Amino acid sequence: MADKLFKQLETLGKILCDDYPYINDGGCAVFSCLVSKALSRRRIKHRICVLQDLDLFDGIKPKFNKVLKKNKPKSLSEWNHHGIYFCHVITEFTYRGIIYRYDMNGIRNKDEIFEEDKEIIGYIPYKDMYNLASKSKGWNDCFDRNDIPDIAKLVRKYLR
Repeated sequence: MADKLFKQLETLGKILCDDYPYINDGGCAVFSCLVSKALSRRRIKHRICVLQDLDLFDGIKPKFNKVLKKNKPKSLSEWNHHGIYFCHVITEFTYRGIIYRYDMNGIRNKDEIFEEDKEIIGYIPYKDMYNLASKSKGWNDCFDRNDIPDIAKLVRKYLR
């Protein structure tokens, strides 16, 4: 099944990158939520990861979990107020005891660098990420949110 799952994820990612070139510019959180929901239906353990460009902040890792638990931000601007910026959002999943990380650009082993200049700063519950991703305010507006229904159909088609 791992080969089948990986092939489905890779195919889905390639189609999305080809057909929706700006998905990583404002749509990564939406995509991560859609993939997380599909993995959940398959009973595959997963988490939504928030990446931040640490070079912009002198390498100081923000206290993501503390802000999440204490302040419970409901918008991107509230997160930003605490020095946390959602530079990219990906899905991490465990399959056969191995942790992988995924976005539309592909699957990587947990130990591989996902993006050269970004680091995972925290994990956000699906419900919280869904609430953030469902609002356009604060996300890069290069991504056409009118494409979300079509992207959701593709995720359902490839990850049923």
